[in-house]
Amino acid sequence: MFVFAKSNFFLIYQLHKIIRKSSSWSSKSVTAFCEIFDVDRNDFLKYRRDYKIPALTVKRIEALSSLRESLKIDKSEWLLYPELVKRSPLMLEQYCLNLNEGGFQTIRAVVLANYGKIVKTKIRYLKANGYLPMHVNVAESYLSHLSPKPQLFIGDLTDDNTLNLTHYNILTRFLMWRLNASYETIQKLFRKFSLAKIWSFKQLCQSIQFAEQLGCTPDKIFQYGHTFKTPPKTIESLLIQVPTLAGLDICKVISSTPYLIRVPPEQLLASYKILKDAQISDQLIQQHLNVFHLKPETIAERIEEAKKVPEFEIFRNHPKFIKLIITHNEARSRLSFLKKLKLRCTSVDHFCCQKQKFNMYVQDGNDLHSSTDVIKFVKTLLRFNGNIISANLKKHLFYRHVSFLSITDSYKYLQELNFSDDAIIDVVQLLLYPRNRLKSAYEASSSYSMDTTTNEAVKLNLILYLIEKEYHFTGNGIWNYTENA
Repeated sequence: MFVFAKSNFFLIYQLHKIIRKSSSWSSKSVTAFCEIFDVDRNDFLKYRRDYKIPALTVKRIEALSSLRESLKIDKSEWLLYPELVKRSPLMLEQYCLNLNEGGFQTIRAVVLANYGKIVKTKIRYLKANGYLPMHVNVAESYLSHLSPKPQLFIGDLTDDNTLNLTHYNILTRFLMWRLNASYETIQKLFRKFSLAKIWSFKQLCQSIQFAEQLGCTPDKIFQYGHTFKTPPKTIESLLIQVPTLAGLDICKVISSTPYLIRVPPEQLLASYKILKDAQISDQLIQQHLNVFHLKPETIAERIEEAKKVPEFEIFRNHPKFIKLIITHNEARSRLSFLKKLKLRCTSVDHFCCQKQKFNMYVQDGNDLHSSTDVIKFVKTLLRFNGNIISANLKKHLFYRHVSFLSITDSYKYLQELNFSDDAIIDVVQLLLYPRNRLKSAYEASSSYSMDTTTNEAVKLNLILYLIEKEYHFTGNGIWNYTENA
């Protein structure tokens, strides 16, 4: 109990350190903020403390300053509203786009800081209080930013509505018209992808056009609503910086895996480099493009972790190795569970398959591979696709009962003895025997008269003979009693 409590205190301490580190300002950030906003260092420290300003990077401070300058808001006025310092520059930019498209000709600091209240206030009151020009028709203003411009009924969208409600109604009607969809379909999209958070109609139209250029049909767009929420600049950058990915045209990649449209180009390129450095072929990457949903750091960490797990490392050249990376946490959990059950004959499919299929394998309890899995694994291991491997393996009664880990270890041992792959292919059944038996038989074979000209296959056949002779040629020599009887 004491050990448990001690470990808990340690975890809490580590968590506290991480929180402190993430919430502390760097010296560069403090200097940048003071210089950019013309604030004395002591005044800044008091401002930060009083308004609980979270740690900001230099890049974010510069982005806030650029937005402030574009809106022509004085520095001192900007700092009067701490929310403008706390909010993400990208979020504030989206607020500005919505307000501009809704008819706000100038955006003051007070309006931007109180955006949440402004968009929930009736348009009539906004005009009466001078926030919005009296002559502006908000619905018409929104419509003017749609391309192609639709013929929508907006007679019910009067000044008695809020900005939010007006925006929501026009967005719904436009999507129904633009994508030839029913009201129910659009509502489903809203619930699934939070489309109410789309602020700019102009950006929405550009994103749909880009998606169509990339080959996304309306069905795909409905299925992957991420397209609607992707800024056009991100899509443009993607097309320019990543014209091809894993040997495929980027348009084809996005068409098959639309979510990648939201992944920053730099992240895609970084992830691809990590996969190539791990000697994973383009052909394998093409089969599992959803690996790019993961962050580059996550991919790198999982590849390194897989190298440390012998049961995963043996599948480095397997077509589904990437799937082990994608489902890494689930695969680790399953491996641990199978070890407890002493089920050794596992394949990539067992680690990555659907839960129902995995449960069936466990309930069945038969510790053996499928014939196809064994043959495919050995062919990959020996880099040889000839039928002789299948024919020779099937000569052994128990060829499906040996773990891939044991087969790999035996192969490495024969390599250590300088036997070529060609010789091993001729006597491939030897891979089914554990290292300790191979070693004993190899040492025993030295008492037989063989010179340097003796064929490698003859030597391997002698080793096979010496092992099985002890077991009366029943095939029982494969059982490794130290591992699992």
